[in-house]
Amino acid sequence: MSRRGLLGTALVGAGGLLLPARLASAAEDPYALLRKNWFAHLTGVPFDPDLPSMREAVAALGESAKEFAASMETGADRDKLWSDLPLGTSSAPARTSFNRVKQMALAFATPGTACTDDEDILAKAVDGLDFLMTTTYTEDLPPRGYDNWWDWQIGIPNAVEDTATLIFDHLPSDLVTTYCQRIDHFVPYETVTAGTGANLLNWCRILIVNGALRGDSDKIKDGIAALSPALDYSLVGDGMYADGSFLQHTAHVAYLLGYGATFYDMISALTRLLTGSDWPITDPDLANIHNGVDRGLVPAVWDGLGLDAMRGRNIARITSSDADTGLMVANTLLRYAEGAPGTERAARWKAIAKGWLQRTPLALADSGSVDLIARCERVLGDSGVRAVREPVGFKLYYENDRAVHRRPGWAFAIAASSARIARYEAVNDENLHGWHTGDGMTSLLLESDRKQFNDAYWNTVDATRLPGTTADTAVPADAAGANTRPTTTWAGGAVTPNAYGAGRYGAFGQELEAFGSDLSAKKSWFCLDDCVVALGAGITGTTDASIETVVENRNLHSAGTTALTIDGRRQPGRQGWSDRFSAPAWAHLDGVGGYVFLGNNSALQASRSTRTGSWLDINPYLGDATTDTRRYVTLALDHGSHPSDAGYAYLILPNATASRTAERSRAPGVTVIANSATAQGIRQDASGLTMVNFFAAGNAGPITATGPASVVAAQRKGGLKVSVADPSRTQAMVTVTLAAGLGTRFTTSSADDGITLLASDNDATTLLVEVGGAHGASRTIDLVTQPSAARPKQVLALPPTADAYIRDGDYATHNYGDTDEMEVKKSGSGTGDTGFSRRALLAFDTSNLPGKAHRAVLWLNGRANDSGGLHTRLQAFVCTGDWSESEVTWANAPATGAGLGTGWLTQGQDWVGLDVTEALTGTATAALTFAVWQPSDVPGLLTRLRSKDSGSDAPILEIVCDQNQ
Repeated sequence: MSRRGLLGTALVGAGGLLLPARLASAAEDPYALLRKNWFAHLTGVPFDPDLPSMREAVAALGESAKEFAASMETGADRDKLWSDLPLGTSSAPARTSFNRVKQMALAFATPGTACTDDEDILAKAVDGLDFLMTTTYTEDLPPRGYDNWWDWQIGIPNAVEDTATLIFDHLPSDLVTTYCQRIDHFVPYETVTAGTGANLLNWCRILIVNGALRGDSDKIKDGIAALSPALDYSLVGDGMYADGSFLQHTAHVAYLLGYGATFYDMISALTRLLTGSDWPITDPDLANIHNGVDRGLVPAVWDGLGLDAMRGRNIARITSSDADTGLMVANTLLRYAEGAPGTERAARWKAIAKGWLQRTPLALADSGSVDLIARCERVLGDSGVRAVREPVGFKLYYENDRAVHRRPGWAFAIAASSARIARYEAVNDENLHGWHTGDGMTSLLLESDRKQFNDAYWNTVDATRLPGTTADTAVPADAAGANTRPTTTWAGGAVTPNAYGAGRYGAFGQELEAFGSDLSAKKSWFCLDDCVVALGAGITGTTDASIETVVENRNLHSAGTTALTIDGRRQPGRQGWSDRFSAPAWAHLDGVGGYVFLGNNSALQASRSTRTGSWLDINPYLGDATTDTRRYVTLALDHGSHPSDAGYAYLILPNATASRTAERSRAPGVTVIANSATAQGIRQDASGLTMVNFFAAGNAGPITATGPASVVAAQRKGGLKVSVADPSRTQAMVTVTLAAGLGTRFTTSSADDGITLLASDNDATTLLVEVGGAHGASRTIDLVTQPSAARPKQVLALPPTADAYIRDGDYATHNYGDTDEMEVKKSGSGTGDTGFSRRALLAFDTSNLPGKAHRAVLWLNGRANDSGGLHTRLQAFVCTGDWSESEVTWANAPATGAGLGTGWLTQGQDWVGLDVTEALTGTATAALTFAVWQPSDVPGLLTRLRSKDSGSDAPILEIVCDQNQ
């Protein structure tokens, strides 16, 4: 039998050194199965020890463990385990000490290391763990410990449980129980249930492994029960969103490839842990996780590189490059595939992961994880899995102000911020120079340069000049603007999505509000087949420092001499060179691509520089003082100081040759149809594809919008496909009119909910788009040409003739008809007399409709305002009986009838649309009254709704009906 076979046999055998007896007794002990599964998760067994990457990783594991064991203090009067990790004032040395002990236990338990079954290493691990549990991780500390709570409540308990699993057969049972009870002190159940996002997943893991170690079924069940809320899509705050986004922390940081990657990885690990056990995860919402992998994780990794736009403060960690993140996600995909053998989804995930692993610039052995290497090597060696190339398309993450455009050989990522999403995060002295990473930062990734952003980029780049950004060139203070959000709301775009939320083309934009100055701008990117069009307008500020829009700031690595050509003339290659070009037509960087300047731009400043920096400069918490030196070439449009309504327009042509760039400067193939503070848009000359970002009501070429909107109109044979979104999230409805140049006499072939063709004749086509409550998602309609115009419809937006709210209990005779806000809350079942239940009432005059009503939606603007939760569901009900706004009370209110449409509101002010079409039959001839409350099966949260007296965002009854003809 081969050694690989022996290792596999030893893993599942009844005894032996690879799997100690108490771990191997899963058949008799249900807890032993969990410990066996977690042991395999930690060690990666079974694996092929003859693979070069495995030999290297296993050897490195053994060597590091031997070094830790040799340097560990063992004296009776010791107050620490390692001289470089003093204990008692900072939490990081405590966490690192526990992890070194775990490393020794891992080297002891993993087959083939220099420490496998080494009694001295085992003795050091047992002694070190007991010392730390006796002197450092003690109950005389509060649950959050000192310094960084994460170390005490997540980092250390993870290390303790892993160590106990690895050497379980060598620890007395009562001591294991004592250690688990100590973890209970630092991670009480109320902490777990209050958790969100990735932190909640870590705590669930701690509970489940804790229960497996001490044989406590209730602890395992608690961990699984606490897991369920994380499996549902978030509507606000931390967690996973339906579009694939992932947010973490109160500032709402875009963290899909930080905490999000940990979140998905942990669920895959827990699923594997519980497979075949008495405690499987049966929550049907587990399917949401698989959708999140497809819609979120997969599009955020390109050629094995995790996009920096999604990685939060991880970009400032020397140990966490984009390649490291990509490798982690590949491993996560393979874990999920293991849990769904034989399915289409598993085959697809394996093919994607294999492609990433073949193209990543990171050596597998560098990951340091035997488990990861073993899993990745298995798929690499599986001839039945055919690696796939990167898919093409535009992916819009509308819930976290991010987008990525993928084409053959390149990808382009965009990062923005808004009143919903933080500019950037800097905590624990990490990511001190992330100043402009949410100010329209773009990242161009190329097959020919996969090391662009993982070769000392973030510690050497000029962080005031990140590609894509429009920014003040003054150097901010460390962490200036961190964890803050601008007040502007317009960020996002539109896309015609496929099943996984991506489309072929897309529009993206941002209303920029700089931190620390009055700089403002409107910025847009339109992503096409072979280029990206970047537009800027309304660039205004009174700063004394120069304001620039950075076209490119390319890392040339340690000795790069990439040729720069501007308008056909090759520029000097010496370091320190710079020059200014007043009106260039194009520029080209050899091996990178071309840049074509459209219309009236500011002067182009081009330069070469050599920059030196250390990771300690941007991350004193986890940084290294070793310096790196890299060369850069920078192209920036200089708007000067005190610009007023400045702008720019340029094409980015990834991988284009110099000759191709020159050709495109003469015939760009794209026409800018608008570039103002109101609207920015382009039209592709050959296809007629038209995309516009409206920052306010206006007109751009053939498209007119009645309010903020992003519009993508793609012509096709015999029809037109239109996608519309409201990235500002400020309206209930927007009307979009398409001029005859885009086509005439359309009828609807298919349409998303919320988008309606009102009219289409020889002159124009008009669409009604319900954008309220859509969170910036696109509504798409597919139109086909017909011989004659269909009967037109019109939309009415009726204001209430009366509105009020009523309250039960001691307030049952009080009238609340003259308030700016109406209150809604169902207390308990709503049938009691608690004094806490409230309902809103609204009356509308529908007696003068011009024709048959086809659709009716009650629009309300409000927010959940209750400590009991983050979001609530509202429902409209038909009411019968007369009432007066100034006299209505709970005691005399009209009766509540049939329930109608429902919708969600969160803690953030937003619109909610309740479908009340059933209340209108044909042409209504009387007034309608609606009550708004929570559905009968939903406990209520206090919700505040703006009334007709609020002055803005008052209720609306939308009615789509036939026009009189």
